[in-house]
Amino acid sequence: NGKDSSRPLAKSGVYLLSCRDCPAVYVGETGHRFAARFCDHLSAFVNNNPTRSAYAQHLIDNNHIPDKEEILHVERNYRIRSALEDVEIGKVREGREQVNRRVRINNFVKNIFCSSPL
Repeated sequence: NGKDSSRPLAKSGVYLLSCRDCPAVYVGETGHRFAARFCDHLSAFVNNNPTRSAYAQHLIDNNHIPDKEEILHVERNYRIRSALEDVEIGKVREGREQVNRRVRINNFVKNIFCSSPL
């Protein structure tokens, strides 16, 4: 169909950022290119500007180092991206710190993915 599916960093969707020094993760969604959003988080960390990124805030506050970036879902539609982000936040397992500023877990997601009540 002429679409370039070989460049996922040029697409938008839901992603996960990990901390190298602890089991903390950040789940986010973006309508921009993944590459641009990853650079936003890294720039906030490097420039010591944690107000732009909860992930950078965690790294700076704990003197930690960023680890891998993982694309979880490629999705252009905002409503679907938002729902997928909620599901992925709900899937974060016990023992992993969730560093998102706001965690939106509805009862449906909680009942399916969470082993203990929130």
